Amino acid sequence: MDGSPNWLFGTDATSAERGLTWVASLLGIVLGIVAWWFLARAEWNWWQVGLVCLVGFDVLGGAVANASSAIKRTYGTQPSTGPTRKSRLLRSPIAFTALHVHPIVLSLLLPDLGPAWGIGWYLTTLASVVIVTKSPLYLRRPIAMICFVTLVGASTFTGTPLAIAWFLPIFLAKLALAHAVREE
Repeated sequence: MDGSPNWLFGTDATSAERGLTWVASLLGIVLGIVAWWFLARAEWNWWQVGLVCLVGFDVLGGAVANASSAIKRTYGTQPSTGPTRKSRLLRSPIAFTALHVHPIVLSLLLPDLGPAWGIGWYLTTLASVVIVTKSPLYLRRPIAMICFVTLVGASTFTGTPLAIAWFLPIFLAKLALAHAVREE
């Protein structure tokens, strides 16, 4: 190792952690194809299917990677040398979440969502991460779970098309449940 952090899998990730992340990422592609095949064939163009598969790859793989011990060590500890701007940005759960504009992109490029849906879920996810990270460390995991179950429940009332309904729970799991919760 050269001492630089591995932002994708976590520094010193085991082969099992890497393997599980890859499996989850590939399952994200499968989920996108299945959603299209069974629920959106008449509505999505080939590039929309590709977009949904790419988002599935990122959010499923990211949810699993962000829950791993290797990622918790990488993102949750301070570097031994002065942190770079990129390092500070990626180690901040709020900034990391702010970079995840997936709901906005999906709402602009898929039918039946609309920009209000995308902006609303982007801001709601960001707010949940702010709430989690501003909470006392020992309460972050249960507060993250409150945010998660409340928002997943609420997502059933927001008119999300069935073909993309899987996205919000996984997106919230990746960012609010996994990334925003530091180990004690």
